[in-house]
Amino acid sequence: MGISLEASWETPIWFCVYGVVLGYTAVVRDLKINQHVKNVTLNGSENTTLTIKNLRYLRNFSIVVLGFNDKGLGPASSPAVSSTFEAGN
Repeated sequence: MGISLEASWETPIWFCVYGVVLGYTAVVRDLKINQHVKNVTLNGSENTTLTIKNLRYLRNFSIVVLGFNDKGLGPASSPAVSSTFEAGN
C-alpha cells in the first residue's frame, strides 16, 4: 500500500521569476537505492503543498521542487530529505 509524505514550499520571489508560474513539479528520489521514484505535478501558482503517496516504508527520500511556466521548468530547489517509517508509527 505505501506511505505518504507532505512537502511544502514558499512561492518564488517575484523578481526571480521569468513569466507566470503555472505550477510546480516535485521530483522524488529514493536515497537507499539512489533511484528516481516519481514526479508529482501540482497546477496553480498558489498551491505550495502537496502529498506524495505510495512511497515505500523505512526509506529516505530526496524531494526537489521546480516551478514551471509556458516556457518549461525553472531552476530546482535545494533538496529536502525526509524519511518514512513502519506502518502505524
